[in-house]
Amino acid sequence: MKSDVILIRQAGLGHGDPQLGSILLINFLELLSERPQMPRYIVLLNEGVTLAQEGSNAIEQLMKIQERGVEIIACQTSVEYFALEDKICVGEIGNMQQIQDILLSHQVLTI
Repeated sequence: MKSDVILIRQAGLGHGDPQLGSILLINFLELLSERPQMPRYIVLLNEGVTLAQEGSNAIEQLMKIQERGVEIIACQTSVEYFALEDKICVGEIGNMQQIQDILLSHQVLTI
């Protein structure tokens, strides 16, 4: 895999219909969980942190990915903004310094 980090900034993939975007992102994560090589990190920023909250359609896929050794990091500022501090159920909450260090020292794929 060429990218060590996948940066997810939205709750869907692409622009346009939000429901379709959500379906596409779930499909992307499901297929990612089945790949032989995995990224080292998935970083969730902005609306992307909602994917890690309880009840999210992406929880099952993110848990599969995490079980394969991928570190999932949700941006603390974004988590606080959306009032999700007690609702994140996959990965860890990381601060901007940690996220910046990861993004600046690895190859990043932004989706």
